[in-house]
Amino acid sequence: MIYTHNGIMHTDELGAIATLRCAGISDQVIRTRDLKKIPNGSFLIDLGMEYDETSNKFDHHQQGGAGLRANGVPYASFGLVWKHFGLQAVSQTLSLVIPHELMQEIDFNILVSKVVDLVDASLVQGIDARDNGIKTHHGLNNASPYTVSDVISAFNAPWYINQNDNDLLFQEALNKMISILKNEIVNQSGAVLADQVVYSMIKDQDDNKIIILDRFVPWGNVIPQKCANALYVVFKDITGSYRVQAVPVGIKKESFELRAPLPTAWRGKTRDELAQITRCEDIIFVHNAGFIMGTTSYESAIYCAELAVSVHEGNK
Repeated sequence: MIYTHNGIMHTDELGAIATLRCAGISDQVIRTRDLKKIPNGSFLIDLGMEYDETSNKFDHHQQGGAGLRANGVPYASFGLVWKHFGLQAVSQTLSLVIPHELMQEIDFNILVSKVVDLVDASLVQGIDARDNGIKTHHGLNNASPYTVSDVISAFNAPWYINQNDNDLLFQEALNKMISILKNEIVNQSGAVLADQVVYSMIKDQDDNKIIILDRFVPWGNVIPQKCANALYVVFKDITGSYRVQAVPVGIKKESFELRAPLPTAWRGKTRDELAQITRCEDIIFVHNAGFIMGTTSYESAIYCAELAVSVHEGNK
């Protein structure tokens, strides 16, 4: 059984309970402050003034709190439960969504471990900090962001509505928090999975100027670091056409500078103009910014990538 306090709901206990649900601990939740009615061994979430994982007690309101992370962010109930059940929650969630064939390509244990840390950084820590009175967002000109904590807080009934409805609203908010947590787990897994798969795809192409992927996988965190000579990446798009994409100087999310932008003469031209310039009839487009182009066939994508390398090296 899971127990938490009644009254105003907070995001940290909802996140903690959502973690237990994702971990397969789907017991009924009872909201009360009467500790005398709680059986030994029950999960106490944000309740009881005690943190002791061996007896399923996860509160942080006691004197001195419940500890700090290495970066100084104090734990609230969400973080405490995530610390002990995050691995189980991530493992259970991802085992239900990752295709069987992809499971054969990856190290699942490494994936789970990395996602636990990523979710703590992206979701759990901010909620813990706010519950401990630490402001983490400073909006420009007082235009502050609307956070997950704001979403959950909005489920609390205002003063003019019957407060007896709070338990129903709590269940709605919990369902929302479970969805948020599951989505964050899955989304964070995407980046980690992509890195693992891309590493396996390029293991024999490290020195190439043109990297070929047998299907589209987000590669921007790997190829700029792993492939020092790479200028372009060729892959099949989800539409069935092919793409030639220029490699950034650094990790994709941190750098917009390209090692070798596609030739200036190609950018923004019509298909007829591109066919005349390149002598390739299959070009669909070349982006004005010179970072990506499309072709209808693999052979044309390779031809254009090789031609772009030649133009780039001729301009040095």
